[in-house]
Amino acid sequence: MPALARYLRGRGIEVVLAPDQNAERFARDVGDALGAEWDFLEKTRKDSYTVAVKPKALDVKGRTVAIVDDVISTGTTIATAARVLREQKARRVVAACVHGLFAGDALTRLQACDEVVATDTLLSPATRVSVAPELAAAFTEGVPERSD
Repeated sequence: MPALARYLRGRGIEVVLAPDQNAERFARDVGDALGAEWDFLEKTRKDSYTVAVKPKALDVKGRTVAIVDDVISTGTTIATAARVLREQKARRVVAACVHGLFAGDALTRLQACDEVVATDTLLSPATRVSVAPELAAAFTEGVPERSD
């Protein structure tokens, strides 16, 4: 999430949403990093390709919204959320994930968003963000400096 927040900084994101309550911490982390409001959507999964998303009370009218998640597989949830946000008159909707699987026609489905962004953990047409700084920090954390 820090890598996604780094990418989204300066792009006018006013609201950060998670696609469901299980991903709330992702929205909180990115929202706090951006100084943006954050929340999660109420999602009900009917099957692998069908979800229902209920709008929240958070006002998105005329605002730029980022939907963040750890993985986007089929894109069904994010595309459904983007359509709901459009119905609520969001100005712009950006989908951002760490791992972009984009199975089948997911990228076509995600055309409901203005932009789709993924990190380089899996290469795809949506790869825009490097997680190299986070990996480097994780590998060097706690490692004593060499004194050659």
